[in-house]
Amino acid sequence: MADASLRDLLDVAVDAAGGRQAHAAYFNAGTAVEWKQDGSPLTQADRESEARIRETIGRAFPDHGVLGEEEGERRTARTAGSSTRSTARARSCAGCRSTVR
Repeated sequence: MADASLRDLLDVAVDAAGGRQAHAAYFNAGTAVEWKQDGSPLTQADRESEARIRETIGRAFPDHGVLGEEEGERRTARTAGSSTRSTARARSCAGCRSTVR
């Protein structure tokens, strides 16, 4: 989708929003909670949701980067053939306990 239309972008956004469904499996399930430096909670559901959103965007737009709350910045770059390679740059996150890689 090199020249994505607004409709293409919207379709991917709606699909990526489905990543929030990971939260439903954890709702009222006694999930462990970690606390970030800013006092906000972090659960496995948060991590899984972001991972699903990143996967959805990465499939549709392999040349785009994603800046997420839990994993920071990650860029997917095209390499030879049809494979892709993820490169993550270390980035300090104000709400995170440590540097995100």
